[in-house]
Formats: sequence, structure tokens, C-alpha cells
Amino acid sequence: MGTRVDGVHWLNFLGHPVLQEQGGVSALRSRLHSPETTVQAIDETRALVTLGTWPEAGDLTRGDALPAYREFGRVLEPWLDKPFTRPRFRVEGFTQEEAMKWARRFIG
Repeated sequence: MGTRVDGVHWLNFLGHPVLQEQGGVSALRSRLHSPETTVQAIDETRALVTLGTWPEAGDLTRGDALPAYREFGRVLEPWLDKPFTRPRFRVEGFTQEEAMKWARRFIG
């Protein structure tokens, strides 16, 4: 995706320039404190960030706010692609405001 990241996922592959701008694997690892999060170097310019042992859906009504996902979202915020702010962004069955809230769920 070049200079942008498309979101926060269970498995996240980062490369140049995002990983370099984070300061590399060690610097990124030092910013992520959730015990479920692992940062593995693939080589000097690429890394895999895993948020837990399996994907999580999260359920705010049960208090499951996915702290590892939120932490990583805050770290990645400057590099996140923001297609939901484009006028043509639509999610069937949701208002643009609801879709934007969902797309930004790990940033706030």
C-alpha cells in the first residue's frame, strides 16, 4: 500500500516507509505494550505485527474493547488510509457517520 496502511487487523504486515518512519522493528516493539502483541522482523525493512493468537471481533456491550487493537491503531494513526472520508465511501445499510465511526473504532 506504499505510504499508507489500510487498517488495524489481527495480522499486519508493515514495510518501507511506514516501518522506517516508526524507527524500525525495535522502536515499534517498544511502543506496543499489550501482552498479546508480537512484532516479528521479516527482514530489515519488513515486519509482521500479530495482535493475539487468533482474530477477535470485540463486543463493546460486553466490555471487550480489544485493547491491543486500539493500542496499535493509535501507533499507526498517522499512516492509516482514510477512504471513509471520501465522498463516495458507502457501507450498505449504514449512514456515512456510522460507517466512519466503525472504520475509526480502534483509533479513539
